[in-house]
Amino acid sequence: MASFRFHKSERLCSKIKIQSIFSKTQGVTTHLHFPILFLCLPTTFSESVTTQVMISVSKRKFKHAKDRNRIKRIMREAWRLNNSELKTKLLEHHIQLAIVMVYMPDVLPDFAQIQNSVIGFVVKYKLPK
Repeated sequence: MASFRFHKSERLCSKIKIQSIFSKTQGVTTHLHFPILFLCLPTTFSESVTTQVMISVSKRKFKHAKDRNRIKRIMREAWRLNNSELKTKLLEHHIQLAIVMVYMPDVLPDFAQIQNSVIGFVVKYKLPK
């Protein structure tokens, strides 16, 4: 049975990796599954995890921290429940992936929208060569 926990080791905290993703270095791929933009970078981690994820919501679009936190909580929950298929794909090919999930619109989402976006990304993600 798959574990649905979102461990601390699965959170992207490395400033160097985050900077390399946002500076659009070679190897960064973008996938837009509305309302989330996924930025992916194949990399290596010191931990034995297949993915590390960072969730981002614009402070400019959502002035209140309670709104940003709610969106991040919804995105984290959708990722936690639906990432197992991607993890098994990456594990088979011995690939580690740093992912940044950026919420794009300026309206509060519902869980179904976010979940459909995450499922679409997980199903349609093509492994790097």
